[in-house]
Amino acid sequence: MSNDQLAPCWEFQPYLAESNVRQLLAEIANVLELLYYHKHTLDSNWSEGVRAYDWVRNHLIQSEGTIPGLEMVSKGLDYVVALNQVPLQFSKDCINNPKKRHRLLRNKVEHEQLSLFGDIEPEQDITWRVLAEPFISEEEDGELESTLPRWEVALVGFNAYGAQVSMVSHQSTASVPLMPLNSSTLPDEAEIGKATLRRRNIDKDSDVSNNGTSGD
Repeated sequence: MSNDQLAPCWEFQPYLAESNVRQLLAEIANVLELLYYHKHTLDSNWSEGVRAYDWVRNHLIQSEGTIPGLEMVSKGLDYVVALNQVPLQFSKDCINNPKKRHRLLRNKVEHEQLSLFGDIEPEQDITWRVLAEPFISEEEDGELESTLPRWEVALVGFNAYGAQVSMVSHQSTASVPLMPLNSSTLPDEAEIGKATLRRRNIDKDSDVSNNGTSGD
């Protein structure tokens, strides 16, 4: 079975409701899109990866209570997110063929969260990971749009052998953000002198013909 034919998570785990999953993936994709606009010449693959991981973590911490079903089980460097009590971890990695296999291992916090389901729950058989990777779209017209990186974010389920058995994917739509107004770049305020007042001469001002020209 190809990855495109994998069943969605809600068919394995009813707690992973479709609307909640899709909103979570979209929120993460929106955060990752901002990375491109904060890229530095001194960045490396390592620093960019760390920034992606930490930005997502901080966004989820701040969004706890606003993203339906989201709970931060732990907020440290190996943070665990629960979506309707189902534990998840995030990793920037190849979706179809993850290279960071250690990220598929459950940590202590995740095992404790899984204990809430009991031994007979199907959740015990599948490890859920949110994986994200950038890609360049070749379908858009225009040089700028075709070079803007986009992100694919997927919730992937792995069985006990590390094989993918479930996937729900979301692809972001990159756009050029509005530039924020920086008051320091604006020109200085110009001083405008007061206009000279002129008393109206009724006789002279009224000496105008019907076509708008002077009668002289």
